[in-house]
Amino acid sequence: MAVELAVSGEVERLLGGSGWHVVHLDAAESAGLAPLGRRRRGFVAVQARLGTTTWRSSLMPSGDGRLFVALPAHVRSAEDVEEGDTVTVRVRLDPARHAVGAGPRRW
Repeated sequence: MAVELAVSGEVERLLGGSGWHVVHLDAAESAGLAPLGRRRRGFVAVQARLGTTTWRSSLMPSGDGRLFVALPAHVRSAEDVEEGDTVTVRVRLDPARHAVGAGPRRW
């Protein structure tokens, strides 16, 4: 059974000038999804959508207990999104892909 979430928040740029633009999940959502990433160094594979743009991504650990989803440049450009904007990213994950015995994803 697939799980879908709406992740709403401010677009932030990660520290260190990496250029990564991200939206953080709140602590409660992150805690609920953390077990799915246990076997994958905290990464939870998702299909993400912002506006009409979809892409494959992962929810990634930020080091403070929260997860985040990255907004690639092509997504920000297509949806006219900049740092500081408030957006809602819809993410869809399939817990079966994260179950014990589910091997690493092959691209």
